[in-house]
Formats: sequence, C-alpha cells, structure tokens
Amino acid sequence: MPEKSTNAAAKTNKTSTKEKEDKFYYELLFLVGGNVAETDVPKINDKAKKEIEKLAGKVIGENSLGKKRLAYPIEDNSFGYYMVLEFNLDIDKLNELDDTLKLNQDILRHQIVKLPVGYKEKLIARTPVKPATETSGKKEEEKVGIEELDKKLDELLEKDLTS
Repeated sequence: MPEKSTNAAAKTNKTSTKEKEDKFYYELLFLVGGNVAETDVPKINDKAKKEIEKLAGKVIGENSLGKKRLAYPIEDNSFGYYMVLEFNLDIDKLNELDDTLKLNQDILRHQIVKLPVGYKEKLIARTPVKPATETSGKKEEEKVGIEELDKKLDELLEKDLTS
C-alpha cells in the first residue's frame, strides 16, 4: 500500500512539472488604429489582458509605446498606438488567443513572440543606468583679468631672458 501512495505522489510531481514546462513566457505586440480615440486605447489594452486571463494566462508586464507614424497605411490609418503585453500561457491555448485577436476590429496587427527561458532573471540582474546630466558644450573657463595676464607674461619673459 505505501508504494501506491509514493507512486501517486511521484505522478503529481510529474504533472506539476509538466504544467510548468507547458507554460511559457510570451510577448504580445499589437497595433491599435490611429482613428481610435486616445482615451479608448487603455480599454482595448484591458480587453486583450482579459482575453489572456480568460485562457488561464497571467499578464506579468505591460507597456505602451505611444502613437507612432506607420511605415505604410493600414486600413486608412497612417498612425497607430503600439502596445506590449508580457504574459505566460499554456501552449495549447496560444492559437485560441491568436484567433481572438484576429477577430478584434480595433487591433490592426499583432505579433506573439515566445520569450527565451530565464529572461526575467536577466532583466533583474541588469543594473539600472543613471541618466546623464546635461552639460553645455563649452567648458567654463576661469575669467582672468588683464592685470594677471600681464604679470604672467612678464614672468615668462623674465624666465626666457635669464635662461
């Protein structure tokens, strides 16, 4: 009897490990049309997050890249809002998320990329860089009076004559 309980425990460990292996980190970049009001863009972003959560995924990061000019017009839009979501999701549900995003009329284009294993640890290991301080292009020179210049010039000339 004890053998069965240890086997059952081993099976649960294998399934929990398999669950971890099946969930990967992804990055979703999507483009919202420029004809959408700027106040509606966060709502569209929330819709995308809800779709991920509906599929038992977890959003771990989000970023708005702002409104940018497009390289070419897409559906009569010359501008678009770029949004990025980082999330983890089961492999089997990735196609379902892709199909849902294709059906969303507000999203012009989207791209889902699998992030490399351990990318979060690499992000944490980075040390933040301090922003550079602004300096003027010209070096500030000490202002020297004419009298001081005359004294220095006289000293140099005397040294030249004595040597």
